Amino acid sequence: MRSHFSFHLSGYILLFGSVSVSDAQPLYQWSNAFANRVSGWLAPSEVHAAVNFDDGSGSKLYVAGLLGYGTPSNYDGVVRWNSGTWEPLPARTPVFRGRPRAMAIYEPSNQTPLRPALVIGGDELLLWGYPNVRGVVVWDGSTFAALGEGIRGIVHSLCVFDDGSGPAIFAGGSFSLAGGATANNLAKWNGTAWQPLGAGVAATGRIAIVRALTVMQAPDGPVLVAGGEFDEAGGIPVQNIATWNGVSWGSLGIGLTTSDGNASVLALSVFDDGRESALYAGGVFNIAGDASPTNIAKWNGIEWTGLSTGTDNTVRALGLIQEGEHALLCVGGLFTTAGGLNTSRIARWGGTLWTGFGNGIASYPDGDVSAVCVRDQGKAAMPFAAGSFRDPNSTARSGALNWNGQDWMNLGQVGAPLNNSVNAMLEWDDDGPGPMPSAVIAGGFFTQSGTTVLHRLAKYSSGQWSDFQGGVSGFVFGPTTVFCMTKFDEDGAGPEPECLYIGGDFSSVGGVATKGVAKWNPVTRNWSGYGNDIHDQVYGLAFYDDGNGPVLYAGGYRFVTVNGVAQSVAKWNKSKGHWEKVGQGIQESWSWVRDICVYPNGPGGRAVLVATGAFEKAGTVEALGIAQWNGKHWAPIGKGLGRTGSSSGWGYVLYTAEESGIPMLFVGGGFTSAGSNPALYLARWDGAEWHGYPNLEPSPSISKIDGITMFDDGSGPALYVAGSFRARIDASNVTNNIAKWTGTQWQSLGVGLSFETATGAVNIRTPLLATGELCGKQLFVGGRFAAAGGISSPYVSAWTRQPPRIDVESLNRRLAIGADLHIHADVEVCGPGEYQWRRYAIPLQNSKRVTGATSATLQIKSMTESDAGVYDLVAIDQIGRTTSHAVLVIVEPVKGTGNAHAGHYAE
Repeated sequence: MRSHFSFHLSGYILLFGSVSVSDAQPLYQWSNAFANRVSGWLAPSEVHAAVNFDDGSGSKLYVAGLLGYGTPSNYDGVVRWNSGTWEPLPARTPVFRGRPRAMAIYEPSNQTPLRPALVIGGDELLLWGYPNVRGVVVWDGSTFAALGEGIRGIVHSLCVFDDGSGPAIFAGGSFSLAGGATANNLAKWNGTAWQPLGAGVAATGRIAIVRALTVMQAPDGPVLVAGGEFDEAGGIPVQNIATWNGVSWGSLGIGLTTSDGNASVLALSVFDDGRESALYAGGVFNIAGDASPTNIAKWNGIEWTGLSTGTDNTVRALGLIQEGEHALLCVGGLFTTAGGLNTSRIARWGGTLWTGFGNGIASYPDGDVSAVCVRDQGKAAMPFAAGSFRDPNSTARSGALNWNGQDWMNLGQVGAPLNNSVNAMLEWDDDGPGPMPSAVIAGGFFTQSGTTVLHRLAKYSSGQWSDFQGGVSGFVFGPTTVFCMTKFDEDGAGPEPECLYIGGDFSSVGGVATKGVAKWNPVTRNWSGYGNDIHDQVYGLAFYDDGNGPVLYAGGYRFVTVNGVAQSVAKWNKSKGHWEKVGQGIQESWSWVRDICVYPNGPGGRAVLVATGAFEKAGTVEALGIAQWNGKHWAPIGKGLGRTGSSSGWGYVLYTAEESGIPMLFVGGGFTSAGSNPALYLARWDGAEWHGYPNLEPSPSISKIDGITMFDDGSGPALYVAGSFRARIDASNVTNNIAKWTGTQWQSLGVGLSFETATGAVNIRTPLLATGELCGKQLFVGGRFAAAGGISSPYVSAWTRQPPRIDVESLNRRLAIGADLHIHADVEVCGPGEYQWRRYAIPLQNSKRVTGATSATLQIKSMTESDAGVYDLVAIDQIGRTTSHAVLVIVEPVKGTGNAHAGHYAE
């Protein structure tokens, strides 16, 4: 910590990190590393379409399908991903009934002002409030609208195409009527009415269906391409695929089929592999004229060709993904191999070879990818796959998965959240100067993080929660919990190490019997206890030197009895091995001490022990809610804490820090005055008088502040407070339950914290923990809340800078056999960082040919064809983990040997 910060580590805010290679001031945001899993909404689930749409508040991912059919509370078939959580569309009335199957973005040219709209089609969709509408509806970001009388039947596909008369919506599926007009499975919305596309498409001996639409550039201009299950288009014989130029139908060779005639084209996309732009079709087929493509094929304007050996099962989805400066074709479906490569359900095609995403969606055995797209994340975009999958960690079926650079996960699942509240946090390095990095230690009521079992005491490191040294069990008063923590080196520069101390309600820690207080020694690697005297809950711990050396003090709810009198504060007599009272003690029948700390600016500049809570006397003197102990006597601090309608206010948390070289004592709680001055929930003692803070307001629940820390986000140290309150930013804006005081005004941290219930009174504490220096600084917050910054993040979150940034030079490249590969990455991390280059997500090892496998620069000598593939770099720092853009490396014979290809990748 910086020298002018005097952190009271049981005061519940933590600061953690290290030095950045960049001097740029980081932008802070709420972390999604603690986000809740989002699989409950997907039972049952079949996602049929996904698209990025700007609804007026920025681009968001929309998905459509069977999302809890017939249950409006399950989002009625269309949801969007917003600020780390799935949500229904805001306009809850009217709502969908039916199954949405397709979406497209429509930008009309005949409206003022121009406003893009999301068109949604499906199975006999009923838009409540529009009794005559079927099949197709429009969402403009705030309201639904009808397109005439819609389509009677099933809409499988939607596309926007300009046939020369302006952009229009084209719908394909299985229907015969569109807006009252006859339309055989295809129709056009011209802005005012539905129109057929000539005679449409038809089939003999089976139901004709148009399952996919896209737009392709033909020699005479753009054409609409339709794929599905049909034998003729506009009376022209075709096989499951045809084109419409706005006037007439045409064919693409002899189309795509199978020997038994049961072929189907399910997905279409236009993709430029760097050498040519071509049409790609996916589905169920293996015959295309003289070619024998297996389930996926390419039309170059003249003929059909296969993509290596194709896939071993159905292709249902095609979409473009961007990796660096180059696009790849993302392919999804039912297959387990693509081009002979094991890549379950999803793969990518770069123009000459197949690559996978790890092993694909192998952990979801019933997976069926029916939609792929890229979440709108700019250059760092990663693919999103949708369909119907069985989540092995849940009895529910999961319909949406996001590629995080390493694995497929439920969108937003970047960490398993805790299952109950956090009461205390601190930063702890369990091996001192050893190689292990510092970690966040948390204590509370929680017992689980995902499938990891915890025992009320946990360590957060490298993005994961783990049980810390066996945790605590049993109870004294109940329920079992950890309320407070601190760390201290009792012999200063002596041989004993700094140790970790915890307090709460427990009767055993790491298997060692002890009531309420315990000590962890990182050198001997064991717990030790503090006797059997405690009979209630311990809320605060601190070491205070009363002139005879540092002594451990504890505060709580009348937690220990001395000479038959229950005490709310006590000190440990090490030589006698028992707790004893502090002077005349704090011993009123209803009293409790919620926190204690050492304040260095007591009378005469001598350090004192400060206790705060609910009491009116300390020893024999009046001390309202807060008191000081100088080693011999109790005394008040000014006139103490007041509360309207009560004789005394309540203190919940203490914190000390310097301001302009003067030690300050901060107290938060449930009070309305401090000394003779108004002070709502927060006050500062400068050694002579109390000061309040303006523009704090009650929350809708029981109001209080119970978390305080200093934190520097790059703009200078500032006071941060958390609890159950509101801080007014200006005349029209407030921030909820957490705020930053700049010295002159309050600032918000996003939209703040949201409680899991209507009353914040269920909060035991809202600990804050500021950790680290420079770019690595993070502000951890714990408690009993449901969301931070709008992100579903129960019980714990962090206000943090962005994770590592990686820019890879000269992304994709083509090399001759025998050439050397050199890939350099410009990486911005906090601290030294860890690096790992991978090929097909498998870590590389240094060898005679490979150097820099664990650095920012990878070199491989004398490349062979077996070295070709997809390379990426994983960087890890104290903020998080980031995977670079993929680098597609093609290795081929030297040009002129008869087996070389013209290269369009970066050299």
